[in-house]
Parts: sequence; structure tokens; C-alpha cells
Amino acid sequence: MSVSTEQFTIFQGTPTTQEQRETLRHAGFVHVTGLQVYGHKGSPEYVIGEKVRQNELGSSGYNNGKFVVVTVGGEIWLAVLREGIPEHIRREFCPNGSGAFVPLSNGEEVSQKCLFERFADPSTGLLVK
Repeated sequence: MSVSTEQFTIFQGTPTTQEQRETLRHAGFVHVTGLQVYGHKGSPEYVIGEKVRQNELGSSGYNNGKFVVVTVGGEIWLAVLREGIPEHIRREFCPNGSGAFVPLSNGEEVSQKCLFERFADPSTGLLVK
């Protein structure tokens, strides 16, 4: 027998399909919705996605070497890319252009464990309502 405690974030948007998630993953993105962000002194600052504005849905963003895609349903995907967001990703996921807030682009951090779990499974820690 084993016991574990796990923290879940409840996602109330429209989730991407498994095929869409694979498309984003193959383009170099990781699903970061619901991850706790820590500031420079290690104190909690915000949870990614908790304050997504309506005008950010279906858009992309760039800041300090990081690219973000905010899906129409509200999922947030982050990447470090050499040549920007591929055109097929922009067409499918960013019909509303650019202007989205880019998390983790000003020295903030997330748990490495949580990030590695998301690399393996984009749904880890998320309950969809």
C-alpha cells in the first residue's frame, strides 16, 4: 500500500483533443496551465491560466525568448523555439493573432517535477470540469 498527496487544478475551459496536444508537443510546446509560478525569492506569485483575459483566447505571445499559445479553450502552452511559432500552429491555435501574456518569461520558475510530468503527460494534475 502507498499513500500520496497530489494537488490538482480544476480546468473549466474547453480542452484540446489528444491529436491537438500531440501537434503542440511535436512543435516543442509544453502544457503549463495550472502550474504554480514562483518569484525570484521562491514565493508563490500566480497560477498559470488563473487570469486569462477573453482577448487572449486563441492567441500567441512572445517575451524574452519564450513563446506562448493560448488555445481558444483557454489552455496555455509554452515553448522556447529558434524560429518562432510554426505557421501551422498559428493557423490552428491562434486565430486571434498575438498579444497573449507570456508566463515564465521574466525569471519566474515552476517546479521541475511538475514540468517534467507535463512533458510526459500534458494532463498531469488537471481535472477538467
